[in-house]
Amino acid sequence: MKYDERLRLYHETIALEFLDYSYGQLPFGKVLCLVDLVCISPTEKILPIISNQELRLGDFSLGRVALDLRNIRRFKEPWAWKGALGLFNIPDEVVAAHELETL
Repeated sequence: MKYDERLRLYHETIALEFLDYSYGQLPFGKVLCLVDLVCISPTEKILPIISNQELRLGDFSLGRVALDLRNIRRFKEPWAWKGALGLFNIPDEVVAAHELETL
């Protein structure tokens, strides 16, 4: 399976399972949720513990990293934000202006 196809399949899986969107409806360029970043690990460290599904759908080549995200809270409505390569913060007052879903 080509990388582009794996990436599309990965996005489709995540979209349907966690976000209630189909791939064509994914809100690219928008903030979907707020998370706590617990740990950043090199992929070679996590390879022994990831599932077969993750192996099929992700890119775990050497030199990449895996993010351990916890306390994931989805916003009621996705909102536009200009992203950046790498990790970046959004000011607290901007995040506070958008409502999170309640469980």
